[in-house]
Amino acid sequence: MSQRLQRAVVTFALGATLAGCSASVLPQIHSDTGTMPVARRLFERGDMLNLVSLLTTYTTQQSGAADVDQAVELLGRARLRQREYPLAEADFVRVLRDFPESDSAGSAAFLLGEALLGQSREADFDQEFTLKALQQFMDYRRGYPDHWRAGEATTRIGQCRTRLATKLVRTGDLYVRLGQWEPARLYYRNALNEYGESPVAGDAVIGLAVVDAKLGERPKAIETLLGIEREHPGTPLAMKASKTRRQIEKWKDEVAKPRDMREPNEPPPPGQPPSGGQTQ
Repeated sequence: MSQRLQRAVVTFALGATLAGCSASVLPQIHSDTGTMPVARRLFERGDMLNLVSLLTTYTTQQSGAADVDQAVELLGRARLRQREYPLAEADFVRVLRDFPESDSAGSAAFLLGEALLGQSREADFDQEFTLKALQQFMDYRRGYPDHWRAGEATTRIGQCRTRLATKLVRTGDLYVRLGQWEPARLYYRNALNEYGESPVAGDAVIGLAVVDAKLGERPKAIETLLGIEREHPGTPLAMKASKTRRQIEKWKDEVAKPRDMREPNEPPPPGQPPSGGQTQ
């Protein structure tokens, strides 16, 4: 074992001792092969602080060790536990780049998606990392179809697609409030075309009905909403459709003109629907 790693172990043990009786004491490591058993015990008992310190040193100083791929993957998992998502992302990328044939590669591919998803924001904000996570989970499922976490990846794909659909629908709602009917229509249609299976697809249909009514197609809008009420009786979606229909029925028979605005509160509508892929 290198002198630097030995010094690190002594430092960890001293720090744990000084921290008091409740702190965990890092076992002594007498050789490089003893690092991973200690690291796994630290992970099992939730001592992420010492684990990250130990494996950061080990994966840097012992990059040629036979088990360094496992060490990097475990380091990434520890950083996920600490919500250090960009650092965890870098660890999993390293496993996949430097050790593609490793037994840890399948786990790293799934957890890379988790690290990306951890960096994504609520549906009202930019969805760059949601798109990246979606792509990663799809790549993982194609590359490791028999991996034990493939079922979880399918769930994550659904979650990502729902968040992306919600972003589109909420942007459509924003344009409705701003009186910008054609941009609103585009966003609602994009939500249906790209993520028609998502739980918010019905909201997009209701939004399109509102736009139709505003643009002089009130009978078509009312029929659309009645269809939702018939197909989903007793559900929140049907209740929303019914409420919207009653409001539309009170509107005057006139075509609403787009409101004159200098700048919308959202970027202009996309020229093409976002490419989110299809759930298989």
